[in-house]
Amino acid sequence: EAAVRCSDGYVHEIDGAWVPHGDPMEAALDVFARRIGVDTDELRRSDVDEARFPFDPRRRRMSVVLDGRVLVKGAPDAVLALCPDPVDAHVQVDAMAALGLRVIAVATRSLGGSAMPASADEAESGLTLLGLLGLEDPPRPDVRASLDACRGAGIAVVMVTGDHPATAAAIATEVGLRTADDPVLVGRDLPADDAELGALIDHSGTVVARVSPEDKLRIARALRNRGHVVAMTGDGVNDVPALHEANIGIAMGASGTDVAREAADLVLLEDDFDSIVKTVRLGRRIYDNIENATGYLIAVHVPTAGMAVLPLLAGWPMMFFPVHIVFIEFVIDPACSIAFEAEGEAGGVMKRPPRLPSRRLFDRQSLGIAIVQGLAVLAATAGVYGAGLALAYDAEAARAAAFACIVFGNLGLILCNRSRTESILRTWRRPNRAMGWVFAGTLAGLAIVLTVPAMQRLFQFAPIGVVEVLAAFTAATAAVVLSEVVKLGVPGRRVARP
Repeated sequence: EAAVRCSDGYVHEIDGAWVPHGDPMEAALDVFARRIGVDTDELRRSDVDEARFPFDPRRRRMSVVLDGRVLVKGAPDAVLALCPDPVDAHVQVDAMAALGLRVIAVATRSLGGSAMPASADEAESGLTLLGLLGLEDPPRPDVRASLDACRGAGIAVVMVTGDHPATAAAIATEVGLRTADDPVLVGRDLPADDAELGALIDHSGTVVARVSPEDKLRIARALRNRGHVVAMTGDGVNDVPALHEANIGIAMGASGTDVAREAADLVLLEDDFDSIVKTVRLGRRIYDNIENATGYLIAVHVPTAGMAVLPLLAGWPMMFFPVHIVFIEFVIDPACSIAFEAEGEAGGVMKRPPRLPSRRLFDRQSLGIAIVQGLAVLAATAGVYGAGLALAYDAEAARAAAFACIVFGNLGLILCNRSRTESILRTWRRPNRAMGWVFAGTLAGLAIVLTVPAMQRLFQFAPIGVVEVLAAFTAATAAVVLSEVVKLGVPGRRVARP
């Protein structure tokens, strides 16, 4: 009863289902009280607080004054310190915490006709321990796998909690976060110097217990000062400074306060650590796809621009006109906006270290590869056009063959740029329905402009045969093979070959 009277959270029945309201821990206390026969609804209706001193993260307890009694609920070490004779309570707290239970101490004292206490310190003194409550918050089954994924991705995980050190250590060990050699630190023992603090906790598997909001803020700052990109989770008002200090503040959407959600950069719809890992995985996939699309954009515009200039330098008839560029852009735009966006994650996306903050989206090496790929397609297209002119074809027939070559080459560059580190033979096995539609639509359009008389006149093409189309395809294929050799052969690139 004392614990329930010190709580604001509770459960209530809606359409036959019990729904928690407020703090989940206090809702659990309400459920427990109901199970042992306490009418908690009647308690809330009949109780009128004479005074209430809310929970404070520094005091780590709260209290109410009811019917001439002070009722106190809070962290065991914070409450037991105010009890003159707690008997063997400390032993019991350690035993319960070692089981991974979150332990709450409940105590009371009678005012005995004395004046109403004016402050929390005045009210919370000379207490008598009523008992200890142990709450089990079992880790979700997928936490261990999520932690393994973090290790593979080069992400260090540190547990920062207000729980008892033994509770935190037991849970961290249970989920595989820490080993016997990993330290368990306590907030009051953390060094005052931020540099020393950063060096102390800069280790995956570290557990920091009994932290205050100031400790959490200092931890985020100390790790950032060591060059790390820090993601900090939180759900309460007191977590807001740490959420602001971290590079990425992550708030709990289900149990978090509105203030924490407003202060965060990312809000989890489900309060699940695995959601963070899935977000990292998705972020890496999006980044890869943006990088791949950027490389493709640069590569395909090299031959397009080159073929506008090369005929002038070589003394050839104009190869392409605006209508041809429009057709090519109709290939490029869907490829970037649909096909690359729908591309699945690369193999081993969570088996590589995080990207350094200083690394640009598109570096010189990637730019060089894209330019070489574009030059390869340009050479193939120019070769087909020049050969057509040399073999006494008229300019319109040579233009048709060259156009087929550049379209085939552009499609090949899509395949080349599906991954910066994997070969076409490997990415080919990865399904991408959107890319299939882009290919089908492009090839159908190419067949129409090469064979339909009205389209031939619009594009200024002469009819060409299967031999010319095969020659264009062969030249484009050679350019794509060369592009692959360049992509996979650059030193220092992490390549996954089939």
